[in-house]
Formats: sequence, structure tokens, C-alpha cells
Amino acid sequence: MIREATEKEYASLYNFWKGSFTIKNEETLNCFFKHGIKEGKTIFCEKDEKIVASVFMNDMNIMYQNKCLKSVYLSHAMTHPDYRKTNAMDECMKSVLSECERKALFTFTEATSVKFWETYGFQEATIHRYYELSERHFENVTTKGVYENPTADELKMIYDQFVRHFDGYKCRDVHDFERMIEEAKMTHEYILIARNGNKPMGYIHYSIEGKHVKVKELIYLGSNSFLRLCKVALAQHDYILVELSEAEHIEKLFPLSIPRKRVAVMVRCNNIPLFNKLYNSKVKTSKDAYALTKKPRFMNEKY
Repeated sequence: MIREATEKEYASLYNFWKGSFTIKNEETLNCFFKHGIKEGKTIFCEKDEKIVASVFMNDMNIMYQNKCLKSVYLSHAMTHPDYRKTNAMDECMKSVLSECERKALFTFTEATSVKFWETYGFQEATIHRYYELSERHFENVTTKGVYENPTADELKMIYDQFVRHFDGYKCRDVHDFERMIEEAKMTHEYILIARNGNKPMGYIHYSIEGKHVKVKELIYLGSNSFLRLCKVALAQHDYILVELSEAEHIEKLFPLSIPRKRVAVMVRCNNIPLFNKLYNSKVKTSKDAYALTKKPRFMNEKY
């Protein structure tokens, strides 16, 4: 049976995810159930009176060709280990994608399992480049003007100015940044802000992973704030792992650093004939449809 989870079933869903998501720690899961789950809906497959597969879907507005476009973001796709060779996930995805096709042109997901999502028509949407930077990269960089405890309004102000250079990004509101701040506290992550006087110039959201720092998001209005934020976040750790969109070129700052690449976000165009009619185009694939932007693409969402 395929249906939408109600609040009464959140406890069962929590236990299902906790037992199935091997990459998620309990703090992250608790955070999602406090802040994220009520903002979308979970479609699950029930067999033998228990949840055996699920997909979380969340409506998301993106900026596309200078207009806000309703889209859907999928996450938390998981099948119980004992039911992975059944059609449980297929049943879930059939229901989810049918709804996506009725309500939005684009459906997105984080590229955690490329082959899995390709099975359901998803293709590469954005590529990220990531760099391992150590203390030697910041030898002459000052840490002046970097502070803790930014406000959600400040983060939104910086984000809005940064993404003007891009297309295909989520249209975030203050609530998104309030949630980011609260989630960082719950999961023992950090957010720093760079200011020039009273003017917000950038922020970094990161976690400490053993002996290195992993950046979840780095938004900046100039190379100076980029460097200052990285240096403060790095502190005494071995290196900082910075992940950027494909259009952000920092080779001038770090000429000897060689980036690695990965597919970060995947996309499915739910109705290519309709897309071509609306945008007077002749694209044949989901990848080409999303790439029909007027600026470089940026998206850094998780759910």
C-alpha cells in the first residue's frame, strides 16, 4: 500500500529511517524531524504492516530565467534492507513522480546515488568542484571582521546578493536561514559571518570531521571575505574541504590547488514537450532543459 505519512506515523517512520540510513547520525535525524518533515510530505510503501520504503518530497521555488518556478525536491529515499529486491521503492517512486508531473516542470534531488536516480529519469544538473586547503593557503590572510552568531536576515542578505550571478537556485526566505541556524546548533555545526564594518560580506556553514573541516556552504561577496572565513573555520585543523559550484573559479587565489569534481544535484524534467512549448526550445533531455539558463547554475539544497 502506498500512502502519505501522518503525524501519528512519524514515530514508525523515524525508527525506519534510523535503522536504514547508515550515513545519518541520530542528531541529524532528530533535526530533520523537528524542522524539516512537516514542511513537505513523506510517501511510503507499507507491506506486512510495516514501512518498507519511503521518499520525502518538498515543494521548492527556484529562480529560472529570471522568474520563480515551482519545483519539487526529493530526499530520504530508502528501502528496508529486507525488501530491496522487491518492487517497494518502484511503487513509491511511481506515486511520487506521478504527483511531480502534475505540479511542476522540474524535480530535483541530491546526487547521493547517481545510478539509483538515473533509473527514474534523473540526470546531472550541477557539478561541484571541491578543494582541500591547508594553513599554507592562508598565511597572509587576516581574521579580522569574522564573527559568530549571524542573524537570519544577514544570511539572507548575503545569499540574495551572491545568487544574482547565478540561475537555477532555490528562492530562499528568512525562514530557511532561521532553520539553518537552528539546525547547526542541534547538529554541533558552525556558522560564521564576515562583515566589513556593519556590512555583511559572507558566511560559512561548516562541521568538524575529525582532523579536518567540511564546508556545507560558503557564500561570499568578494575574495577577501572568502579567505577570512576559510581561515577562521580552519583554525588548527589539518585542512578545510571547500565545495563550490562549477562556475566559481578560485584558481587565482590558489593556483597550485587541483580541484576534484562530483555530481552534486540531479534533475528530472517532468514534461519535456510542455517545457519546449513554454520556453520555445527544442531540448531532448532533462539535463539540457535545466541547462537552458541565462547564467551559471547554483543549487546547494539537501531537502
